Amino acid sequence: MKTNKEIRALSTATEIRAVKTDGKMRLSGLAIPYGVRSTDLGGFVEIAKAGLVTRSLREQPDVLALRDHDGSKLLGRTSANTLTLRDTPSGLAFDLVLPDTEVGRDTYENVRLGNLSGVSWGFNTRKDSWAQVDGQTVRTLHDIDLAEISPTSFPAYGKATSVSLRSCPPEIRSLLSDLGDIILGGDDDDKDDDEECPCGEHDEDGKCTCPDSEDQDSDDTRHARLQLAIRRIR
Repeated sequence: MKTNKEIRALSTATEIRAVKTDGKMRLSGLAIPYGVRSTDLGGFVEIAKAGLVTRSLREQPDVLALRDHDGSKLLGRTSANTLTLRDTPSGLAFDLVLPDTEVGRDTYENVRLGNLSGVSWGFNTRKDSWAQVDGQTVRTLHDIDLAEISPTSFPAYGKATSVSLRSCPPEIRSLLSDLGDIILGGDDDDKDDDEECPCGEHDEDGKCTCPDSEDQDSDDTRHARLQLAIRRIR
């Protein structure tokens, strides 16, 4: 089943802390930093704008805390008051009371030891914008539906998903398409070749059979090629 859910991870040792209070294992830190540029996500960087979760926190009373985005490894949830989220000027802060379970104890110990130093977040985009700033493509997230946060072992600020680029304007997508041209230049036996062209029609040599395909490289075609390129470099 296809989903519009995107995942981002911030890896900074100071962003998540493990403490014990009243005999309870707790994690706290910053789940989403505001106004901070991500690392390169496949031709663009991303910024979370202050207030992007204000509506979501008001309208969606249940946000989950998971380990590495695994639904079977539940650590807490806002509806149970085991996860508390606070919108601050610097970002979305959280406080999580961990369960006395194997995954809860394991998560606490790994954060305490520094093995887990990142917090990741899963979301659906409601509103974003794209711009060229000093020669760099920048995506700004204005409004999201926050689904979950996750202490994570994944490094860096995530990787681009095909969902991220669906809202990218054609004029910016055309600039990003150079990445697809470079990566797709060589031979590849990947079974997703049909996704290089929106029509999905290819001849025996793998070339697109769309009308006028040799003379016209549409925005949608370049966009699809970029998606395939990004998946291959993950």
